[in-house]
Amino acid sequence: RLILSGEIGYSIKLDKSIRFIAGGNLVYDCLMKNSQNASFLDYAFFGGLRVFPNLGGFNVGLEYNIGQRANFYNLEDFEDKSDLTNWGNGFRFVTEYDFSYYTEGLAPVIGLSYRRMPRGGFADNFFSFYFRLTY
Repeated sequence: RLILSGEIGYSIKLDKSIRFIAGGNLVYDCLMKNSQNASFLDYAFFGGLRVFPNLGGFNVGLEYNIGQRANFYNLEDFEDKSDLTNWGNGFRFVTEYDFSYYTEGLAPVIGLSYRRMPRGGFADNFFSFYFRLTY
């Protein structure tokens, strides 16, 4: 199994303790066994707020997400196929420590997040621990 993800975003300081954030993320999930595989490409766009409760770079956030998933199957007993899920509206809760809180320039961020994306009759749940660089 291989899981890769990436995110790009932009934040605007509304106040010393509140930031507006917007961006997009991409998650690639591939299950492989011999010549068979199933791949899932999830993409979403988000916007929300980060609140810094006077604990240095510690912050919590809530984001609105809209996204879709593309599914690709190459299985032995079935013909190759691909499909798209419905667009879904979901949310993401974030808790992070942003080391750029006291500095300018390049700095690391360590975080945890939970994203729920309902899509018609089902929902995807993403739990993430991540490291990113911010500028």
